[in-house]
Amino acid sequence: FTDLGDSVNGASSNYKAVVSGNGRVMAYMNELPFYRAVYVSRFTPAGWTAPVNITPQIQSDDDQFVTSISYDDNRLYLTKEDAFNSDIYVSDFQRGKWSRSVPVGGQEINTKYWESHASVSKDGKTLYFTSNRKDGQGEMDIYRSHLQPSGGWGMPENLGSVINTSLNEDTPFITDNDSVLYFSSQGHETMGGYDIFESVLQPSGAWSIPENIRYPLN
Repeated sequence: FTDLGDSVNGASSNYKAVVSGNGRVMAYMNELPFYRAVYVSRFTPAGWTAPVNITPQIQSDDDQFVTSISYDDNRLYLTKEDAFNSDIYVSDFQRGKWSRSVPVGGQEINTKYWESHASVSKDGKTLYFTSNRKDGQGEMDIYRSHLQPSGGWGMPENLGSVINTSLNEDTPFITDNDSVLYFSSQGHETMGGYDIFESVLQPSGAWSIPENIRYPLN
């Protein structure tokens, strides 16, 4: 493990770091004295640039948290949370700044239940997210939705009992070849609490049995 240095890490808590698939943009949370800020840094030949506080740009009121960045680094996925509900939001990088975040479009993506995380495929056409809606395998489950010709997201499908367990699955990340899924789980065979797992999409369309990626990450 390598510390990213003083340009990224400060005296306050830095957490929930996510990096775009092309490796050029990183977003993360920074715990400031009076609110939780969203920071963005860009990778250059000299390393990561001094981060920019984009909280005013996305218009977060201490209630938005980063979850992922699109492969081409132009769309930021967040969750907007309160004590009772969490929904998935998006912000786009346009003309040198991030837009005000808005709810992700699509049928039944955001519900009265808790949607906690989102990650999109390299081509931007498949959205993976987590929810504790009632039709799941247990608590938090991973779902998948496909982009529709209208531009919205279609009806989500549960990834099924190979991926989801009676306990919590969370933080799905689909890799740039759109066939390897990383996620955290309290189920399956964990070393303790939440562990990180890997599953590969088979030619048949089924997911392989998730493998624990073991120590030193877990």
